[in-house]
Amino acid sequence: MKSSFKIAQIALLVLISSIFSTAKSQDSFTVYIKRNSNQKGHLQYSYTSLDGVRHQDVLYSETNEYHIKGKLESPTLINMRFVPSGGEVDYETYRREQYKLLVDGVLTYVDVSDYLDGATVRGSALQNEYLVYRRGIDGLHRKMQIINMKKQKIDASVHPDSARFYERSLDTLHIAEAEYLMEFISKKPNSPLSLIAVSDYNRPSAIPKTLAQIFAALDPKLQNTGTGKKLFSSIEETAAAREGNIVPNFGLPDVDGKLVELDSFKGRYILLDFWASWCTPCRKEHPSMRKIYQNYKKRGFEIISISLDTSRDNWLKAISEDQVGDWYHISDLKGSKTTIAQALNVKAIPFNVLLSPDGKILAKNLHGIKLADILEKLIE
Repeated sequence: MKSSFKIAQIALLVLISSIFSTAKSQDSFTVYIKRNSNQKGHLQYSYTSLDGVRHQDVLYSETNEYHIKGKLESPTLINMRFVPSGGEVDYETYRREQYKLLVDGVLTYVDVSDYLDGATVRGSALQNEYLVYRRGIDGLHRKMQIINMKKQKIDASVHPDSARFYERSLDTLHIAEAEYLMEFISKKPNSPLSLIAVSDYNRPSAIPKTLAQIFAALDPKLQNTGTGKKLFSSIEETAAAREGNIVPNFGLPDVDGKLVELDSFKGRYILLDFWASWCTPCRKEHPSMRKIYQNYKKRGFEIISISLDTSRDNWLKAISEDQVGDWYHISDLKGSKTTIAQALNVKAIPFNVLLSPDGKILAKNLHGIKLADILEKLIE
């Protein structure tokens, strides 16, 4: 199944996998991993070096000992996963057989008595500190995941109060995450872990203002590293979709090949909706979007859905299956290379921006009850 984060995966891996350090350039590193069990399987690992090159491999061993070698340009975050032999595994095993190792020395030893997530690490001065940071963040993310699962099970149009409760709960957790990160970075502004923390937060769901604030809290030396500069560029790229900015006019063909231009909708509230037929979360939004459109289409509101599909047949089939042909659908079938998607730095879908009658961005990523509530306030 393709997820809503398909477009963002590569960018996120590049940012979070290799971070600044005082380590000598091009020092070799070796990670020795020993599993003290008879469980057979293989070890997968991946990391990204400062030059943006992704390194990955699959290791096999008859003795349950594995070696990962590479060049240590900076503290490097290695993503590891042990895959037991014998086919599919239960979710608990899948979850526990994953580990993020922060390598900041020439030799690192990883001893595994049961599952990877309980490994004992020697040779990495930063690993324990990194794990403390991750426990705090992961705890918040698990709570978000639980609430999101509950929210997805209800029909917001039938249970609006419950939907609003879940949205408020998520907002509270997002604020808690921002506060946690700000406190962590303010205490360690010159630590490589702080740059990792900012990179972790640099994702499609990040609050732009918070992202800019926590980056600004970093020591200038970290900001000016190769990774810091890439992170700054990424932050600056999001400026195009900031509230208050005017979206430039653009035109794309509709399902009949007729050019549809944004400027022709001046005077109405417009939801620019980026989606694709292969994006399951996008299509799950369609039932609520249909109801919202029916309620507000005669009150000065319009939806323009911009598909990032590359297959015309798949695009048209999804529109028909989801019964969303009432509003405008446009696409040049260039996928993520669609000009307006690049102009607004669309890294993941579903993604949307709500425009005022004069074309200014009022908000972005409004879904379900949140979109309905803001339209009710805006449209008389």
